Amino acid sequence: MAPFDVLVNDADRKGDHALAMADGHRYGMDHGLTFHSDHKLRTVLWGWIGEALGTEERAGDDRVHEGLQGKLGRNLADLLTAKEIFARRGLRLERRIPAPSGEMPAAPWPLF
Repeated sequence: MAPFDVLVNDADRKGDHALAMADGHRYGMDHGLTFHSDHKLRTVLWGWIGEALGTEERAGDDRVHEGLQGKLGRNLADLLTAKEIFARRGLRLERRIPAPSGEMPAAPWPLF
């Protein structure tokens, strides 16, 4: 979920936005503050700072990148500006979970 938050520039990942299922799976919800062109990443998932993306995560990021070059990008063109789509480049370039930028609070409030 941490790579996803970076990918969409999530500014609202609170602890209760990760729903735990009985089988151990987690679902993320409430992405009302995403896809902004400014760096607004605020999440409770900072425990993964600096961690390199795994094979699955890199493959997922590659699929998003390729999709943005084609049909996905055309579909999002009516919903997101080119600047907002381009803002997700950080995960692609670094291939690891970034640290907070220091430009704004690193965690949303309230946490839960």
